[in-house]
Amino acid sequence: MTERRLKIKDDYLIPKQVPSDIPHGDMPRDIVVITEKHIEKTSAIFPQLVGRLAEKGLLTRKDKIVISVFGGAGAGKSEVASVLSYYFACNGWNCYVLSGDNYNRRVPVSNFPERTRIFRSGGVHGLLLNKLYNPDVKNTLDKMWTGQDDFNVDLVEQYPFLKIYQEYGRAALTEYLGSVMEMEYEIMNPIIKEFKEGRDHIMLKRMNNGPDEIWYEEVDFYNIDIMFIEWVHASHQLLEGIDLWIMLDGTPQDTVAHRAMRKREKEIQGPWISVVLDIEDRQMRMGAKKAAIIVTKEGEIIDYPQYQKMRFAFGYNE
Repeated sequence: MTERRLKIKDDYLIPKQVPSDIPHGDMPRDIVVITEKHIEKTSAIFPQLVGRLAEKGLLTRKDKIVISVFGGAGAGKSEVASVLSYYFACNGWNCYVLSGDNYNRRVPVSNFPERTRIFRSGGVHGLLLNKLYNPDVKNTLDKMWTGQDDFNVDLVEQYPFLKIYQEYGRAALTEYLGSVMEMEYEIMNPIIKEFKEGRDHIMLKRMNNGPDEIWYEEVDFYNIDIMFIEWVHASHQLLEGIDLWIMLDGTPQDTVAHRAMRKREKEIQGPWISVVLDIEDRQMRMGAKKAAIIVTKEGEIIDYPQYQKMRFAFGYNE
């Protein structure tokens, strides 16, 4: 392990400029665009992060550190984790940014249909339980499924059965998103454990868009001091071994725009993605309780009571 030069009492370096080619997360298909806004936000986070690590005694020990950076895609997880990694490197701490999206059970081209299937299966089950399913409803749903109109809440008044259908479909999808049915926590947790135990080489998963594009690579962790895990689900209760959580707040609307910029899944528009992002947003708000650092969209660092107050003001009440 390299000698650590980062001091506890504000004796650290924050570079005035950040190269455009700094290393970022290990998701093969990701397009990471670091802007001045990301750098400004990270410059505010870094001193706070050093302070939190010092408070936990992590800067004075030889133990390796795992930091979670979670939030919606529009919040800038990949970018902030990358810049934080660069700042630590400038202070003598080598880092690795692990992208949690590699640990989906299915590649995106397969997971999108699975999410859709779960929602629709749950919705139809709800109609059956409430004695609302009949040939006319079936025919209407067949037409709606073609254009994803069954996710559109604006059609409930025209088709009253959709209220029950969407309620049950949403409940089914909520159980799936971020769960062990969708994510491979049983693969990621041993990776974290091996890293913290000081394993020199660790096999990491890689995933691309194609149905057969899943593979593993051996990565050298000999000189790595800190692992950043950037992921929507990096605050999940099943993810083990995290030393500190950073939450980057954002809105589902930010996420839609950011997914488009980074060329994520094709289903970035319409009522379907709104349902998914709203569920993920609610899950992340639950994760805010454990965050040592919460960062607003504007880059302000707040505590959890302030976060609750801010969210309540915008109509998000748990």
